[in-house]
Amino acid sequence: MLSTVHISKEAAALVLATAAEHGYAEPGLVVHRIAPIGDVRRTEIGGAEWKIERPNSWRIEVRDFSKHAAIPELIREIDEGRIQLLLLPPQAQAAVEITLKAGELHAETPDA
Repeated sequence: MLSTVHISKEAAALVLATAAEHGYAEPGLVVHRIAPIGDVRRTEIGGAEWKIERPNSWRIEVRDFSKHAAIPELIREIDEGRIQLLLLPPQAQAAVEITLKAGELHAETPDA
């Protein structure tokens, strides 16, 4: 189960600013996997040729946990303004790092 969460100061500031802008009482991050995007086409000899894209494999959404049901045992609280983290599906990696890249929240794990 996830044991370490690190969020950069810039990412935490964006989360807290978004929460304040929307009036969220209990700001939280919902971090969930994005499946690879696959496309198949037939070759001239009838074989299958796959094209698989793996963009950032995580999507992050800022939510108000007071208004959205969450699964308490999957939530991890972190220090930067009591931001809560809900990782879906629950992962076995030891850590997740949340940073700001090109003005957007970005998550990375050792297995990503």
